[in-house]
Amino acid sequence: MLQRVMILVIVSLFILVSPVCGVSSKGPLIRVGIISNQENIFITAEKEFSLVDAETGNVISRCPAGVKVTLSNNNVNALVNGKPTTANEIKVVFPTGMEQTLEINKRFYRGAISVRYMSGKHSFTVVNTLALEDYLCGVLPREISPEWPVDALKAQAIAARTYAIYSMNKHKSDGYDVCATTDCQVYGGIAVEDDRTNMAVYDTKGLVMVYNDKPIPALFHCSSGGYTENSENVWGGYFPFLRSVKDYDEQSPYYKWEKRMLVADLEAALKRAGHDIGKLQAVKLSQLDEQVKSSIDRSDRTISGRVKSIRFIGSQDEIALSGTEVRSLVGLNSTLFDVKVVSPAVMNVKGEASAIFVFEGYGWGHGIGLSQWGAKAMAEQAPQGAAEYFKVILKHYYSGVSFEKEY
Repeated sequence: MLQRVMILVIVSLFILVSPVCGVSSKGPLIRVGIISNQENIFITAEKEFSLVDAETGNVISRCPAGVKVTLSNNNVNALVNGKPTTANEIKVVFPTGMEQTLEINKRFYRGAISVRYMSGKHSFTVVNTLALEDYLCGVLPREISPEWPVDALKAQAIAARTYAIYSMNKHKSDGYDVCATTDCQVYGGIAVEDDRTNMAVYDTKGLVMVYNDKPIPALFHCSSGGYTENSENVWGGYFPFLRSVKDYDEQSPYYKWEKRMLVADLEAALKRAGHDIGKLQAVKLSQLDEQVKSSIDRSDRTISGRVKSIRFIGSQDEIALSGTEVRSLVGLNSTLFDVKVVSPAVMNVKGEASAIFVFEGYGWGHGIGLSQWGAKAMAEQAPQGAAEYFKVILKHYYSGVSFEKEY
């Protein structure tokens, strides 16, 4: 078994890029995996700094202002600007009292940065440790438009905070709490921050949703396509607060969509996934009625009409796939879809029609919990002068929850 060598580069930053984020460190810290499996890491700061061995206190390198420092490897050790280092932990130290912005691989971050070198993989993982509220300032603009109504932004802030607290150990085996992608929550660091989303974070500071006095997995998505979904049909089993409800996302650009592909391309996609069924002859899936999506009770669809299973029948074999598998296989927006086959108006040179397989669907995302476009619509229709309407929005999408101030 290959020995795993870890090199930590810890950077303390105190960056004030807005009047809200970065001002206070109260509240829990969160470790965010911002980069993984990268062969090279580039660090730049506006002022000079030093790389210091955390164990011995020895200075490894003095780095002038604005000069890029490169961390690479020789398949055995990490290299700092081409020179090997045996340090297991390296600190980036700024002159006392200076507030600095640190750039990592062309993105700017506040808090602490650790770079771990995995010799077995010959690559680096970068972890950003910072206050949870500061983390949320870098999440909201990547998940929701800062131009949307304030109550929608506050609802998203509380959902994101609650989900982050619930997910603190999701990537424990990787050495951090959450990742920076859609697998957790999209996080973009300082550069993506916006005053309106920052204020939504500040105004709801420490506020989370709880059920039976515990923070919930506050899942959210872009647009449900008319009805959200019960958790057990998609993710993680039954949760009483993640129930299918009417959505108000009709104005979403993703409310209704269509994807077309040649039947031959669908056959090829199935084959690449290990399902060589030959020539596609039939597809078995009950029809989706847009008007009664919330009351469908069929074995191949969920309560909201999302596809549980779809059967492809070919000349050599047949295969039943889940809606999630088909969504991933051909790149669909959601699992709420119908299928049909049409013949093109143009014939190919052999005089044979190239049949086209059509997915007609609704919504974008898994459909569980808060619908962002639905939250926007509810916020726009809030009664004039309504106080804390964001709580009304959240209670609509998360049944039976209450609110607690965690810090």
